[in-house]
Amino acid sequence: MKHLPGIRVHKENEDCEEIRMTEVCVLNNFSIMSLLIEILKASYGDAFILHCQDQGKEGTVVVDGGPKTTSLQITRRLRTLGHIDLMVLSHFDHDHIDGLYRYVDSRISDRPFPVDEIWCNCGHSIVAPSTDTRVSYSEANNFASVLKRIEGLKWTENIHEGKERNLNFCSIHVVSPTKDDLKRNKDEYENVVNKRIESQTVKVSQNRIVANLQIPFEELALRETPKVATNKDLINKSSIAFILECDGKKILMSGDARADNIVNYLKRQGYSSQNPLCLDCMKVSHHGSRNNISVELLDLISCEKFIISTDGGYGKSYHPDRETIAKLLCHPCRNLAVKRHLYFNYPLSKIQSRVGDLIHKDEITKYNIEIHDNVNSLEL
Repeated sequence: MKHLPGIRVHKENEDCEEIRMTEVCVLNNFSIMSLLIEILKASYGDAFILHCQDQGKEGTVVVDGGPKTTSLQITRRLRTLGHIDLMVLSHFDHDHIDGLYRYVDSRISDRPFPVDEIWCNCGHSIVAPSTDTRVSYSEANNFASVLKRIEGLKWTENIHEGKERNLNFCSIHVVSPTKDDLKRNKDEYENVVNKRIESQTVKVSQNRIVANLQIPFEELALRETPKVATNKDLINKSSIAFILECDGKKILMSGDARADNIVNYLKRQGYSSQNPLCLDCMKVSHHGSRNNISVELLDLISCEKFIISTDGGYGKSYHPDRETIAKLLCHPCRNLAVKRHLYFNYPLSKIQSRVGDLIHKDEITKYNIEIHDNVNSLEL
C-alpha cells in the first residue's frame, strides 16, 4: 500500500509511519486497501476524508470540515484531492461547517466544480438575512447561499434515516436523523433567520468533570445517558449519521447524532444484543460527549475500533467525557478478552490537560484497551 503524503497511518500490528508534510498528495498516485480514514486536525471539531477502493474502483467521501480556526489547513488539504465524489455536512454547527464553507467558496468559480455531490440539510428554499443571533443557523444560511451560486451542483437535501446511496466504490446507509427531527430543525431554522430567536445552549459543569475522575468505570458506565430537551439540542439531533460500506468494511460516521436515533433505527433493522451490527470502526458521536452515547447503542453493535475527534473542547464544552470512555469499555455485552482500540487525533496529554485524566494507567490493562493518540489516519 502506498501511503498518503503528509499523514500518519495506523495499521493493525504496525507502528505509525511519519511522512513528510512537504510532499504533495495526488489521489491518482497512490493505491488503497479497502478503506482509509483520514482524520484531519480539526481542533474541537470534525473533519474526515474517507478514501475508498472496491474491486479496482476508487473514490473519495469528505465528511465535515472543522471550525474556523483550522479551516485554512483543512481547505488546503481538500484542494490537494482534486476530485471529491461526495461531500457530507453532517449538520451546521460551526465546528463542522467552517472548513467546508471555506473550501467551497474558494472553488466556486472552478469549472467543472470539483465535487460531484453535496449532502447538506441547509434550508435550500429559505430566503433570509445573512446574519442572525444564532451562529450555527447563520453559517448554514451563508453556506446555502454559496451552494446556490454553483451552476450544475448536485445538492441533496432532506437527508434522513433510510436514505441509501450506492456509489461505484461504496454504499451508504443513513441512520439519522428522523424525518420529524429534520422537519423540526428546518422549521426552527426558518424561525431563527426570520425572527431572530435567541440561542439555547447546554452548559457543562466543571465540578462534574472533576468528580468523575475519581469514579470507577463500572459505576460511570451504568449512568443513564442524560436526557436533553429536543429544543436545546435540535441541531445535533438533526445530524446526519450513516454507515459506509466498502469492500466488506463498515464504518459508522455518527456526526453529532443522538444515540437514541441510531438505536431506534438499528432496532427497526432487526439488530439486537444477540444479533449486533458488525462494524470495523465507529466515529464516536459529538467528540465523545456523554449526551450522545449509550450502553444500549454499544450493545447493538460489534466493534473494537473507535475514533474520537477533539483537542479537548472549546469554551464551555469539554470533550470527551470520562463517562463516554467508561461506556465504551464497560458496556454489558463487551467481550473483555478482545482488545479494544481508541483512536484520538490529538495527543492524549493535550486533551487531558483540559478535561482531566480520562483513563488511569491501571485501567488500560484491566479493560484490555490500546490507546492510539495523535493519529492522522486509520486503515481498515
